[in-house]
Amino acid sequence: MKRVFVLLLALLLLPCLSCGRKTEEGAAEDPDIYAYDPETDMDNRFASLRSCIAETEDVIYWKPNDGSTLMYYDKVSGECAPLCGKPECEHFLHGNMFEPVTSCNAYCLAENGALWLIGDKFYYAAYENIPEYNAFSALYRMDADGTNKEKLMPISVPENCALQNYQLHRGRLYSYCYVNTVTDAEISCTLRIYSTPIDKGECDYTLIYERTTYNLSWCRMRFVGPYMYAFICYHDDELNENCGDIFRWNADTGEGISLYDGPGLGGGDAFWVDQNGVVYTQMYIDGDPSKLGRIVNGECEVVMDFSDPTGDYYVCRIGDGIVIGLRNDTETSWPADPEHYDIWLRNMEGETLYKGKLPMAWLEQMQAGATFYRIDTLTGDTDAIIAEYSVRWRNATHQNEPKGGCLVRYEITENGLVETVLGTYYEKIVNYGSL
Repeated sequence: MKRVFVLLLALLLLPCLSCGRKTEEGAAEDPDIYAYDPETDMDNRFASLRSCIAETEDVIYWKPNDGSTLMYYDKVSGECAPLCGKPECEHFLHGNMFEPVTSCNAYCLAENGALWLIGDKFYYAAYENIPEYNAFSALYRMDADGTNKEKLMPISVPENCALQNYQLHRGRLYSYCYVNTVTDAEISCTLRIYSTPIDKGECDYTLIYERTTYNLSWCRMRFVGPYMYAFICYHDDELNENCGDIFRWNADTGEGISLYDGPGLGGGDAFWVDQNGVVYTQMYIDGDPSKLGRIVNGECEVVMDFSDPTGDYYVCRIGDGIVIGLRNDTETSWPADPEHYDIWLRNMEGETLYKGKLPMAWLEQMQAGATFYRIDTLTGDTDAIIAEYSVRWRNATHQNEPKGGCLVRYEITENGLVETVLGTYYEKIVNYGSL
């Protein structure tokens, strides 16, 4: 796993940092504050995902979005199992993650993507109804082996809000919410971003962003040093098109600034901030999502092009030093044929690391009858990318179909992508609940 820990690289890339970065007030800023610290910082590779993924030098952790079991993959032994050391524990019954054993150490009700490995502890936001605090979730902490779970605080809901997409960075919990209002018979939607410290035992919210539009907007977050960067997608009624606001908030000073606000940006999943505070995003101009842009002085400039004579790729996601382009080379109906996915991996200098078919041998390890459904996650760095896939076991009505998934790591080598299955799961709705 690659991380920028030294100032030397930053000096080589951006010589002006030797004089210090300028803040909004014009004061010199210590460039060391941008350095990634695994003891306190969010791992942006796994920010804003549907499922929970975390990684150390030796282990990859995974809690599927639909399940309640936290699994691990040991890179040395190749073992994949629920994160539970109890020798007598069944974890879940009949191979079905929808029948969990709640006393299992791996049992974890973390919400969508809301689990983070920071230092040697897991933190997660779990579903829990706590009426006296107007809370529907609580923040928990546990050891990296799944033991010693402790509740840190109920996550109270600000008035008229429904908090979503929790992120944790440097001791602060971040989330956004929607507030619907009706004025003169016109319905509008306000998106707000809140943050609270987690060391007080209860929420002490700061409202750090607010925007009202007439259509539902959404938000993605990334973190560098004391900064939270948010990509807010909204509909501009005057322009009659979707726009993006890239907003930066300093947790140390409480000050925020919009770095870019306008049209021409694509999906917020393809959004990255490097360790020098430089913002990258997918561009979307006249229906073309094949360009990677960089924000400079309030403008978005093209820095990489994924157009191709045989069919353009779209900028799917940006990871730590890597840009992932993806395409499906047929016009098949949903779900697409997995054999027709092509992937193009490039580093931030534009060099191609791999371009070709996205290997799909993992399908052979799923239970018989599994049908490819979609790609849920693509992220990673210049050593490897991690992909999460969904499958279905189809029936005639397409109702209550068993579903499952697979987590795959693709090592990037001179000879192509080396595929390793990290874990699989199966879920079937049953008439009885947890044990």
